[in-house]
Amino acid sequence: MTPTLLIECTHTYKSGRNTGIQRVVRNILRHAPAAAAGLGLAVVPLVFDGDRPRIIDAAAVLDGTPPAPIGTAGRIGRKLRTLTGSTASDLDRYGTGSVLLLLDSSWDLPLWPAVRRFQARGGRVASVIYDLIPLSHPESAFGDLPAIFERWLEAQAQTSEAFLCISAATATELTRFMTATGRHPPITPFRLGSELDLARPDHEIRPEFRAMFVTDRPSFLMVGSIEPRKRHGFALDAFELYWRQGGTGALIVLGRQDWRSDALLERIARHPELNKRLFLVRDADDAALDHAYRHATALIMTSKAEGFGLPIVEAFQRGLAVLCSDIPVFREVGATGAGFFAADDPADLARLLSTPPVLTAPGQWITWRDSVAELVGALAAALKLEKSASAINT
Repeated sequence: MTPTLLIECTHTYKSGRNTGIQRVVRNILRHAPAAAAGLGLAVVPLVFDGDRPRIIDAAAVLDGTPPAPIGTAGRIGRKLRTLTGSTASDLDRYGTGSVLLLLDSSWDLPLWPAVRRFQARGGRVASVIYDLIPLSHPESAFGDLPAIFERWLEAQAQTSEAFLCISAATATELTRFMTATGRHPPITPFRLGSELDLARPDHEIRPEFRAMFVTDRPSFLMVGSIEPRKRHGFALDAFELYWRQGGTGALIVLGRQDWRSDALLERIARHPELNKRLFLVRDADDAALDHAYRHATALIMTSKAEGFGLPIVEAFQRGLAVLCSDIPVFREVGATGAGFFAADDPADLARLLSTPPVLTAPGQWITWRDSVAELVGALAAALKLEKSASAINT
């Protein structure tokens, strides 16, 4: 069988979401065939039906509308059998010469027996690590995720041969964790890309959404899931101070998913500035997001912990000013032009809101194609994969 790069994308396939990890998974899957061709590797996406890995059609992930939500393993199994015609574990068809990249948020999947069988047949295993937030900031996680995540990371330490991290900050945290386990695998950072892959050029932007970005006032944008570590409440504290001091700008929050944020959502729902200078949009798609980046005054990132911060580079790519809380990963990702405020002081952010932000020149970040080339290059170096003869001769 042709040596293959198998890319695990279960959660993205099943969830239908479009938050950070799902965007990363889609874009890596989209550009991996071209990047992996130089290593002589075909690329196929893989999802887990319970503890059975299945090969699927990449289109089921790339079009952004996978079956969602799927409530039982039986239903996903029927869907996958329709796509593949297979009832056996598809990963059992691969071994020597093939690489399994654990790319998605596989924390709660029973994947290790199949992965270890793959290794026993000579397959290689590597993993992408987004962050260690469930361990470093367990108060930000939901349910028993911290315990699940820790068990998953311990299994990763015993199984994966190499790790690719989405930032140097995440690589540093992972190195500390691995050192504590007595293991020292290759750990390499790579950068994420900046295109909004699901932004349809023919998609019509609703008039009421366009009206939020009026030209006679500043408009400040927050993008991402509404959850404690994103600190939307901190931002609202800063804006209330800014408004009391005579500020006229609007705060526009784009956030589809939320958890552990009932009090914040109630605060927003009762706020006297709601739909005047405070807006909450729960259904923005990529076309609307692109419009917002291109018409806002600045992006605001108030997080106390992140693995990367995709909205920062998405904003940079479109020439939008960026204001960030002063945390290490934002210093890394926002080094080319972001402004920073004290992470524990809403008044410091309020001060920046009153100062005209400096716009960046558009195109100041890499593309997803570049990102995947970095990832595959790091993977090849870590696993000591050689270029194919056909690639060498071209």
